[in-house]
Amino acid sequence: MIMSLSPCHGQLNRVFMYRLLVSLVLILGFGGPAAAMHHGKHGSTYNQSGVMAHHARLTLGIGQRPAVLHADIHNKTDKNLRLIAAESVSFERIELHTHEKSDDGMMRMREVDSYILPPQASLKLKPGGDHLMLFGFKGKKGDEVKVTLRFNDGSKASVTVTAQARKKHGESGHHGH
Repeated sequence: MIMSLSPCHGQLNRVFMYRLLVSLVLILGFGGPAAAMHHGKHGSTYNQSGVMAHHARLTLGIGQRPAVLHADIHNKTDKNLRLIAAESVSFERIELHTHEKSDDGMMRMREVDSYILPPQASLKLKPGGDHLMLFGFKGKKGDEVKVTLRFNDGSKASVTVTAQARKKHGESGHHGH
């Protein structure tokens, strides 16, 4: 490359180099695995492996009771995935739970090993169904919490949500969205 000392050519070279640098960062990924994820509004994350988590809500338990995480998780790939674990530095441990109707007709919560996530399908982590139970919160209400979801193929998707207090009995759950 021939460099010119004239101000005009120097300016063009700086612009070209800047654009080249930006292009390389975008193509190669800047910052490793964390940069492979796109963070959107309302606790949304998309990772390059094709898993997207959005509409995440983290509700803290009262006193020493565990927190709960609800979210929509989309498998945009053509392969079967299983959500096998979740982790966060903000919690001592995270368990995968579901609700099932027992023989006596009562709904009971129990821990599960994984959730199946078929190709091009969604998993709803929701009240009364599949959800994450988060134990031993190390922060306070209003903190931003990063939760990383781990899948059986080794891929991960992280979602960052605000820790919210549990609504008092009788309060509306609508957030005005």
